[in-house]
Parts: sequence; C-alpha cells; structure tokens
Amino acid sequence: MNVNLKAVAAILGFLLFFVGLLMALLIPMAIMDSDGATTPLTVSASLALVAGIVLWLLFREHREGLGAREGFAIVSCGWIIASLFGCLPFLISGEFPSFTDAFFETMSGFTTTGASILLDIEALPRALLLWRSMTQWIGGIGIVLVSVAIL
Repeated sequence: MNVNLKAVAAILGFLLFFVGLLMALLIPMAIMDSDGATTPLTVSASLALVAGIVLWLLFREHREGLGAREGFAIVSCGWIIASLFGCLPFLISGEFPSFTDAFFETMSGFTTTGASILLDIEALPRALLLWRSMTQWIGGIGIVLVSVAIL
C-alpha cells in the first residue's frame, strides 16, 4: 500500500536532468543574442542538472516495483518539480515580477493550458521565449505519452 518513494525520486531525478539538458541547449542562442538570458539559463540549467544527477545517483537502484501509485506520484511531483526548476530562468532574468508569475507561466507551459500573464510576450529575450515555447512542447509530449500509456 505504500509508495516506493526511492523509485519516484530516481525517476524525478531523470526528469530534472532532462529539463536541465533542454535549458542548456538554449545557452548558445543566448550567448549569440547577448540579450541578458545567458546567466539565467546557465544558472538554471546547472541547478537542474546537478539536482537531477544527485537524485538519480542516490536512488537509481530502487527503480523496481513501479506501479500505479508511483506513476501518479511521478506525474504529480514531476509537474511541480519541473515547474519549480523551469521557472528559474524567468525569475533570475527579472523578466517576471514575482515567483508566482514565473511559476504560473512555466506550469501553464508544462500542463499545456496556454495561459499567460504576459501582455507583450515578444518582449522577452529570444532564448527565454524559446524556453517558454519548449515548456509547452514538453507538456504536449507528456500528454501524448500519458494518453498512449492509458490506451
């Protein structure tokens, strides 16, 4: 009846590593544009990569016994953790006035709701604008994968 939290942590570590890797892919674009997004993306990607690797290395042996409970925990916690780390580039850049706004923008991307607090979306630096779009793409892939898994 209990949830295998170590298995959940291992999978969340892999998810976090993936989010950090996607952020890191945007760093060359930010460097070329010199629009102030380089530092926020570098810091955010580094934090996500390190946290993901640490979780994965600590709990990778405990991945057996994944069931429905663990699946629900992974999806629920995955959205929250991915959004917490995914909002860091927005927050560090100062483009969003508060943590709540940055978290909302990222969570709406990962959950593919399409809601936004921004009035002028194109005013964001290009690399951050691409990160915002990538959150929606990742969320869309997640919905497709869940649908396929259920079917």
